[in-house]
Amino acid sequence: MKTLILHDFSQDEVFRIMDLVKKNWPDPKELAFAMTTPVSVKRKLKAVLNELEEEHRYFQARENKP
Repeated sequence: MKTLILHDFSQDEVFRIMDLVKKNWPDPKELAFAMTTPVSVKRKLKAVLNELEEEHRYFQARENKP
């Protein structure tokens, strides 16, 4: 999983960045995007990445169900 953590962007900017990256990435399903929050910026990066990976796997599994 490749992770992009975006900080200090507006919601509109985040969606534009996500669309641009997904359209130009060979396998967009391997990408996970996240925005920082007041809580997440205080956490250790490893903990944030682990949580994002779990969420990514969960949503990929839901997407692949009929």
